[in-house]
Amino acid sequence: MLHPDTRREFRTPEIGDGVVATRLIPRGTVIWVRDPLDLSITKQTFRLFPPSVREQIDKYTFYGEDDLMILCWDLARYTNHSCDPNSLTIRTDFTIAIRDIHPGEEFAEDYALLNLHEDQTFDCHCGAAQCRKRVGPHDVATQSDKWRDAISGAMALMDQVRQPLKFLLRAECLDRARAYCATVAAS
Repeated sequence: MLHPDTRREFRTPEIGDGVVATRLIPRGTVIWVRDPLDLSITKQTFRLFPPSVREQIDKYTFYGEDDLMILCWDLARYTNHSCDPNSLTIRTDFTIAIRDIHPGEEFAEDYALLNLHEDQTFDCHCGAAQCRKRVGPHDVATQSDKWRDAISGAMALMDQVRQPLKFLLRAECLDRARAYCATVAAS
């Protein structure tokens, strides 16, 4: 489920639609939680769809840790990539704002964190100053420390900001996120 203070908005012909904040969303705010309405698609089921449907599924899904394709039922599927994201997804359980997201600002996350498979490398045109130009699963090796630092800092603020999606956060999701962030302190 996506944070309620959002709307879908056309961005550019190349990007298409995106999700923008309608109010200030402070760092540490959970902006998306995987919920029971999000569709999980197996590779076997994916292959049963006609090519035109597979193309849409491929465009709007990400891979869960269980290797299922996850299709968000709400506007979250329109969250675009940036090499300088303002939010990051934690173990496909939830997404957290890693810096303040201002009204009218687009939600952007790093797609390389979403369990991309080797054949899912893509050319990036996000326009960020530090754009990697090519994004894929290989980025985990170079970006993971930065991601963990950003997530850890944002999670430290979770109890200090309004959390409209708190009712969806399961204890085991938070425990997995804390364990992920603990690798920052250990390194």
